Amino acid sequence: MKSKDNLLKGIIIGIGVIIVPLILMGTTNNTIENKSKYELRVQKLGGPNIHMRGFLVNTETGETWFLVNNKKTKSKEVDEINNLKMKN
Repeated sequence: MKSKDNLLKGIIIGIGVIIVPLILMGTTNNTIENKSKYELRVQKLGGPNIHMRGFLVNTETGETWFLVNNKKTKSKEVDEINNLKMKN
């Protein structure tokens, strides 16, 4: 009888150690990602004078800016696409 009690205790402990944490992990929300609103892609061009160019992207609206050294110009393609969507 004593070995039967040990087996039952072992099964209960096994369920408590494995099944209960799995249920708890499944019910918590671990899928939240902290995304930034802007993404920056920069390329450095070497040589005697260091130049930088790249893109700045607004991930929520899709707006893009082209960066060259210290100048930022807005890309017009996204505005044209949005205007076409509004017309339709």
